[in-house]
Amino acid sequence: MDTYSSVFKHNTEFFSTYNPDMIEEALVNQLRKEKIEPTISKNKYKIKFTKTGKDDFDNKIADDIEIVVRILLVPDQQVCCIEFSKTKGRQTTFLKHFENYKNDENCLAFANDTMIDLEKA
Repeated sequence: MDTYSSVFKHNTEFFSTYNPDMIEEALVNQLRKEKIEPTISKNKYKIKFTKTGKDDFDNKIADDIEIVVRILLVPDQQVCCIEFSKTKGRQTTFLKHFENYKNDENCLAFANDTMIDLEKA
């Protein structure tokens, strides 16, 4: 498991006291329910997938967003960071997808259960 560093802090991350395996399984199950087959790293908690959404400015245009989700260990705090990053696509559409996965009761809402002390991270 890679280690979290607050130096590279994203606005698209949240923290959890849950086991990384549970978090990864919940996200992968949700993606598969949506008929999205993610690429799952065998050595790291890293999931890549492409999600199609409507363009914010023109609802007729499909916007493919490539997303990478990493689960990182926060040193000395017994929590992990769930970090979403966009590798392709519109930022506004990506942010909508991030919020949906983070707050969805059927996906990752359970895991968004703690904060960290940035002074220690």
